[in-house]
Amino acid sequence: KGTEAVIRTCQKFRVQRLVYTSTYNVVFGGDPSNEVVDGDESYPYLSPEAHCDAYSRTKGIAERRVLSNGGAHAWRGSERKGDGKGCLYACAVRPAAIYGEGEWRHFGRIVKLIKQGAYAFIIGKKTARQDWVHIENLVDAHLRAASMLVTSDGAPGISVGQAYFINDGEPRNTFEFMRPLVMALGKRFPTMSLSYHLMMRVARGFELAYYLFGLTPMLTRCEVNKCARHHTFSIAKARKDLGFKPIVKIDDGMRRMVVWLLEQDKKQVSPKNSRHWKVFFSLLAFFLVLAFVSRARITSYM
Repeated sequence: KGTEAVIRTCQKFRVQRLVYTSTYNVVFGGDPSNEVVDGDESYPYLSPEAHCDAYSRTKGIAERRVLSNGGAHAWRGSERKGDGKGCLYACAVRPAAIYGEGEWRHFGRIVKLIKQGAYAFIIGKKTARQDWVHIENLVDAHLRAASMLVTSDGAPGISVGQAYFINDGEPRNTFEFMRPLVMALGKRFPTMSLSYHLMMRVARGFELAYYLFGLTPMLTRCEVNKCARHHTFSIAKARKDLGFKPIVKIDDGMRRMVVWLLEQDKKQVSPKNSRHWKVFFSLLAFFLVLAFVSRARITSYM
């Protein structure tokens, strides 16, 4: 409904351009039998049932709505359709995992896990690669996509109704990507690897703990899929249509973000008297996950 409201508002106030920030997840769900190598925009949407979380499912629904009607949505009350002056023109940008200065929501949690010693193993194969995109590269892609929605004479542009994968063009294993941050926090980089299937069971346990006790999951099934399964997508279409070229290289972008994360971490203050609660809930979650995994193993042998 939120996306629908945005489209209606743009139509009401006669906005010409709309760039929807989508995600890789609209076409990639972590299916073990379908790892993606340099995929392109021809990949079909996943069905709503195939998504492992509500975020990915709703993103898929929203992107399809934005790109419906070829990405052209007539202004309300406009009698002229298709001339670039009576329509809202839209496209979608599908970013890889976003990183950079200012990203504390996800990386703040990763910092805490590393400091607590929870970043002790690698999930899946070390050869698996994933795409990343620095925030500056992503912003540049948005601006380019918007500029290509309408031509100088008001006609619909090349990006209308299109979706574009956007990344730094430098695929990297998730855990190797995190190495500079682990080192900067004075921790040992993990060498032990745990299987994808085992960690999916563990993640299910953490999700169950959330539903039962409201505990923030240390790991979700979607996160296991994203970091353990090889999935890379080509930015050739964005290069061709938008003239997109990554500005920030991945090593430089990560170096800058690590500096920012360390500065932010110093400002964080733990709530008073929270230590005992953390220990209690951590133990509770641990035993819950252990019981869940044990049950899953027993069931698999029966």
